[in-house]
Amino acid sequence: MAGMQLNEILEPLLKMDSKSLIGLSAECYGRLLPLLSEIDTEYGGMSLVITILSAAVNADGEISEEEYLFFKGFTLAFGQSMTRDGITDLIRNYSGKEAAEIVKALASVCTAEQGSDLAFLVACICAIDRKISTEEYQLIVDLLDQ
Repeated sequence: MAGMQLNEILEPLLKMDSKSLIGLSAECYGRLLPLLSEIDTEYGGMSLVITILSAAVNADGEISEEEYLFFKGFTLAFGQSMTRDGITDLIRNYSGKEAAEIVKALASVCTAEQGSDLAFLVACICAIDRKISTEEYQLIVDLLDQ
């Protein structure tokens, strides 16, 4: 996907409220869940989802308040109540580069549709704080190039 096309996708995401971005993320996640569960049989896809979230949130090395709240909401949806320190520690368990490499490897086994959903999910997470850093943008480009 050319940079111009990606910018046309990212621009509206950056204008969306958190609730809308979370809704779009949930739709992508729902479509990806069978693949994630198939690969991550021990945890039903949950560890891969945490890796995806960590890659997106940690791509620029910062965890914004919006990203934290997104991650917290996700963990609550799975019956996990975590403190900010717990979430920060969980995210920091993966360096941005390590998590990104795992997510890129995941993208390489996706169908074209699943790969698009994965890239879009990451884009929604990155856009939650209303900005896309250079590192976040590159992660999305890398996923689309798989």
